[in-house]
Amino acid sequence: MSMKNSYLEKTIRSFHHCADWIFLNSPSGASATVSLDAESSLFVRFNNHRVRQNIQVEQATAKILLTWQQKSYRFSFSITNHPDEDLKKIKVPFLKIIKDWDNLLSENVDFKITPKQSSSSYLWSEHNPNPILDFVAKATSHVDFTGLMTIGPVLSCVRNSNGVSHEFLTELVTIDYSLYDGPRAAKGLYSSRDWNEHKFMQQLRQTQSLLEMMKKPKVELTPDTYRVYLGPGAVSEMAQMLNWGAVSQRSYRLGRNPLKRLIEKETELSPLFSVSEDFSLGMGPQFNSLGEKSPPLIPIIQKGNLMNLFTSTKSAIEFSVESNLAEEDEGFRSMSIDTGALKREDILPALGTGIFISNLHYLNWSNPMDARITGMTRYACFWVEKGQIQGPIVDLRFDDTLFDLWGQELEAVTDFSELEPQTTTYFQRHLGGKRVPGMLIKKMKFTL
Repeated sequence: MSMKNSYLEKTIRSFHHCADWIFLNSPSGASATVSLDAESSLFVRFNNHRVRQNIQVEQATAKILLTWQQKSYRFSFSITNHPDEDLKKIKVPFLKIIKDWDNLLSENVDFKITPKQSSSSYLWSEHNPNPILDFVAKATSHVDFTGLMTIGPVLSCVRNSNGVSHEFLTELVTIDYSLYDGPRAAKGLYSSRDWNEHKFMQQLRQTQSLLEMMKKPKVELTPDTYRVYLGPGAVSEMAQMLNWGAVSQRSYRLGRNPLKRLIEKETELSPLFSVSEDFSLGMGPQFNSLGEKSPPLIPIIQKGNLMNLFTSTKSAIEFSVESNLAEEDEGFRSMSIDTGALKREDILPALGTGIFISNLHYLNWSNPMDARITGMTRYACFWVEKGQIQGPIVDLRFDDTLFDLWGQELEAVTDFSELEPQTTTYFQRHLGGKRVPGMLIKKMKFTL
């Protein structure tokens, strides 16, 4: 893989140096998988449209999975990008583990045969952060702009002793921000593989218009059932619940899958609702942590009917079903919800009288086996009458089931969608994300 970032170039050379040694020194009959997660990220924190903090983070972590004699063992270590020094760090623990193998471990169901030879290499665009930073600073100088900008390549690699070798490098420009006017706030998220000044300004203006509308007097609604428009940010939060066991083969086989009724054809969702795993989004690798390469497109729900569950090799072995090479947690890594026909300019007229919801938060299952979820409205949410925004609402709690919200109550889906990357930065930047549209819901239940 050819890349411009010298830190990552050195890191991947050290990774291959260590992996070669591990494969050469693995016991006969053993199978070893070595993975790498690395980044060279610039984090810039804004507060009141001024840069308050900027820091360059360069870090890399390698993980080793050794399977041998129906047992498995995992450990990890940081890579410094000095090959000989990195190798010293793994030699002693690796050889000690092999020597003490019988005493360390008992047999377990985690044992897997790593896949046969396969390789892939993906390289997305790389950016010069300075012009982007300058543009954002100037474009937001007149507003109370607070948020976090992240620029820089993220690398993921997997190799194993059967000849598998995958490399994935991507660089998303992500600006996760809020605009403030005293206590009022409107949230925006810009993300793209290819920085586009016009699209960022379009996003900023939309957020500004939401903030301007929040100056209207607040509207306090009583708990009831309301007609609702869910913006892409709100749909994204709701769709994230699918990764809490709702599309997992393992959770279904263990009797705790929230979509059990859909899986067993007892019900169906709206024909307007389709969701797939789509790696063409370029936000995450097509291969998993074992080096298994999933199909480029996996339809999960098509026109309201369940087509597939995510099935890892571990689940396939345990439950005697076919694997689609999902990650072990059996959730979406690159979710894409299909768009519909509702145009942006028609959203408020189509909503008529109801609630415009831009964001949700604090979502959880309130009754998992009925796919019932609860959560709160957040940021710029408005009461609308006859297609006209009347004012921001006092936050409400909803409690409703996905079978209704994405079933008989789903009236329309927007003809546009927004790209939302995984913005988690615990320990490291995480790959993956979603592409989500907005949705018009006939009835949504609010309880508090």
